[in-house]
Amino acid sequence: MSPPGSEWEGAQPSGHWEFERRVEEQSDGRIQVDNVAEGQICGELDCPESVRNQSVEIGSASIGNSSASFPMNDIWMIPYTFPSEISLAYTLTQAETYEQFWVPFAQEYGVIPLWYHAPALRAIHIGVDRADSTDYTHQVPSDVEGMDCRRTASQVSGIALNELGMNPVSLSWADALQGLRSGTVDGAEAAASPICAYGGNNAEALASSIINKWTIHNDTKWANVEWLKSLSDENLSLLADVSKSVYEDLVQKNMDEIHQQRLGMYTDDPPESSCTIEHDLEYNYLDDDQMQEWEAAIGYEDNLDLYSDIIGSAGQIGVDGEAFHEYLVDTAREDSVPSSHSDFTVDAWWDEYLSEM
Repeated sequence: MSPPGSEWEGAQPSGHWEFERRVEEQSDGRIQVDNVAEGQICGELDCPESVRNQSVEIGSASIGNSSASFPMNDIWMIPYTFPSEISLAYTLTQAETYEQFWVPFAQEYGVIPLWYHAPALRAIHIGVDRADSTDYTHQVPSDVEGMDCRRTASQVSGIALNELGMNPVSLSWADALQGLRSGTVDGAEAAASPICAYGGNNAEALASSIINKWTIHNDTKWANVEWLKSLSDENLSLLADVSKSVYEDLVQKNMDEIHQQRLGMYTDDPPESSCTIEHDLEYNYLDDDQMQEWEAAIGYEDNLDLYSDIIGSAGQIGVDGEAFHEYLVDTAREDSVPSSHSDFTVDAWWDEYLSEM
């Protein structure tokens, strides 16, 4: 999460430094925030456990990578549960989502999401060596068969990539950077934003990205519940207000500013300053028939049995996994999902449920 890629004006703004700035400013310096951003005290796989045991108060890890500590979080990753980025942001911040999932989750683990990155959906990225060895454009599942693909810790990644005939390879982001450059892996499954975030190191090793939007990319800031409860009412209220405002701002500028202006996605004329132009990336956007091939291969609608163990794991926190996944699917498709990111506001936030955790 180090600058410049994940700072407020970066390609993948995490909110870390903006959170620090707002907290210290609004508390007149009474509260100080120390961001340790480059994995010195915990990384993407062990930060959730470090938060749970109070080694750190707040730790960063995607929902997918958090499943190494909290297996039931993989229920969020089931392919094509969320049809758009804004539907994910909307569903995450509904009162019923807290009541059905995050409250029992926090009661079990003593951890709660404090805020999230701007929401994104994952693509499959094709390395330069892989692209150079073929004479076709990667667009449909048959084009990725046999490909060695970097995956997250999520069980869903392993299941879905195997189903596509790929070879899932577990690598940290740091190792993935080197692996893509050396040809150790043919590609990676991730959103577009992290490809551009780390000084372009990943982008330089990639030829193109298949924008198949197959699952979520949602880096999360996890906080220890007992630590939150130990704060004064004044400090707790300030942290809740700041984390909420940071997330609303990230979502509101997500599509027009982050995706189109900074990344250069979803536009016929990317800005010269965008990641697309700077690193000569190619985004392979899919037509309806091509997208249907991906959904038929790994989507929940035709393949829910692939993810039955993941759905069942929600029972570890007393949640009916089948009912909750159905709730996620239905909520993400409600008429009240904002049509524009600029119209997004949080419906419910963690501080409203802290006493129940």
